[in-house]
Amino acid sequence: MAKEKKEKIFGKIESLNIAIYGVGFEFSFKRSLPEMERFVRRAGDLYVFIDEAQYAKDLDLFLAYSYDRLPNVHFILSGSEVRVREEVLGVGQPEHPLFGRHFAEVVMERLSKAQSKEFLFKGFEEVGLELREEEAEEVVENLDGLIGWLTFYGYERAILKNPRALKKTRDLATSLVASELFHFLKTRKSKALYLSILRKVDGTSWNQLLHRVSKALRKEINDHSFTHALKELERYSFIFKRDGKYYLADPLIFDATFKL
Repeated sequence: MAKEKKEKIFGKIESLNIAIYGVGFEFSFKRSLPEMERFVRRAGDLYVFIDEAQYAKDLDLFLAYSYDRLPNVHFILSGSEVRVREEVLGVGQPEHPLFGRHFAEVVMERLSKAQSKEFLFKGFEEVGLELREEEAEEVVENLDGLIGWLTFYGYERAILKNPRALKKTRDLATSLVASELFHFLKTRKSKALYLSILRKVDGTSWNQLLHRVSKALRKEINDHSFTHALKELERYSFIFKRDGKYYLADPLIFDATFKL
C-alpha cells in the first residue's frame, strides 16, 4: 500500500477512546505514522469491534494495513454477511487488498423450536408480561429460530406494545433478507437459477431439487452449475443441508425472492 494512502487513513485519527467495564478513557494525540504504530504496538493485544462493517469507507485498506503492520490488533466485524465477505474481506477476489489474509467466521446457529419459545417466554418474563402459548407458537412458526428476528419481535410487542408486532417484524425482516439476496445475486451470472433453487428447496434431496428447478426453468440444468449454485447458497447461509436434504435457512427467504 502506498505511503500516502496509509497517511490518508491514519491522518483522520486524533483521539483514542477506550471503555473498560463502563469506565471511559480518552487519549488525544497528533502523531506521525511511525509514532502511532509504536504507540499501538506497545498497548498489547487490542480488540476492535465494528458493527455494520460494510458501510465503513476504506475499511478494507485499513484492515490490510493493520493485518501487515499491527499484528496485536484484532478486528471483529459484523453486518451484512454478503457485503462483509465480498466487499470488505474480498472473498474470492484476487485483486482485493485483503485477498489471501486469514480470517475466522463465527456462525450463529439458529435456536430449536423449544429454545425459541423459551427465549420469548423469558424475555417477556423479564419485563413483567405474560406470553400466551398460542402467540409463541405463531411467532416461532413465522420467524423460526433466528435470534435477531425474535428479539425485534419481542421489543415491538413487549416494549412498544405494538399489536401488529409480528407483521412489522416479518415486513422488515423480509426487506432486509431481500436486500442481502440482491447484493448476493448481483455478482452471479445465473440469477434465475439461484432464485429457482430458493423457491423450490423445502427439505428436498439433490436429485429432487434438480428436477424441480429444471422443470421450473423449462430446461436441463448442468450438474456442475447446479452443485456450484447450491454450495454458494449454503456458504452464504441462505440454505443448509441436513441428513442429505436441503432447507431454507430463514423462512422469510421465500417471500424475499419475490421482492427482487
